[in-house]
Amino acid sequence: MSGSDALALEGDGLSLDELNNECNAIDIDQVAAREQTLERELKELRARIMQAAELRAQTRNVFDAVGGDSLAAEAAAAKQAALTEMREVAEHYVYVRSAATLLQWAIDRYRREKQAPLLKRASDIFSILTGASFGNLQVEFDVHDHAQLTGLRPDGELVRVGGMSTGTADQLYLALRVASVEDYLERANALPFVADDLFINFDDHRSLAGFAVLGEIAKKTQVLFFTHHEHLIDLAQQALGSGISVTELSGPEAPMQAATPTLAAVQ
Repeated sequence: MSGSDALALEGDGLSLDELNNECNAIDIDQVAAREQTLERELKELRARIMQAAELRAQTRNVFDAVGGDSLAAEAAAAKQAALTEMREVAEHYVYVRSAATLLQWAIDRYRREKQAPLLKRASDIFSILTGASFGNLQVEFDVHDHAQLTGLRPDGELVRVGGMSTGTADQLYLALRVASVEDYLERANALPFVADDLFINFDDHRSLAGFAVLGEIAKKTQVLFFTHHEHLIDLAQQALGSGISVTELSGPEAPMQAATPTLAAVQ
């Protein structure tokens, strides 16, 4: 191929004069600088190509080490199966948990309905006996479903029987006993209510409240109260006035005289 033919092929169809003009307009120094820049960029690109090829080879080795395409597909399938099983287990857990919650609600409701009347009456009596130090009684159940009777203070504090003082525990026992007796008297023939030094751990204020409670029982049946403490007779008369009859036993062999009034305080 001649020189003119080469110029015509490589010169984008420009004439010889036009090519000369373009060559004259080019700054040789800029071209040289540009050539150096391009060579440097080309070198960096080659280095990056080498790094990419090395990384590809390492990745391929790791992929082959886990079994290649077949094991990867198996792993993906196992993952999908695990996710499906997790969804099924989660749905079953929600179902069982909801059923357990509803069952516990039904059990609690049944307990409240069956225990409410007797416990409510015992709560009222307990509040009277303790001078409103406790406002209510509640039955709490621990993790083993064992019933625990607790007293509720006005500030919301729950106190188990083991945390009560001896006197307060006695007052709780009396409240439960009186509530049970009242419930019994509504369904059966009246029998005397016998109390032997019932207020031994009561202070005077709570003893007055106790006699007031016994006075309510005395409206339904005869109450016999035995004591060795003379001051309790004064408190009984203060709480109930003339509605009591006091009979003194002169010795351990002396028989107790019949007490016909509603409340008998016997020394």
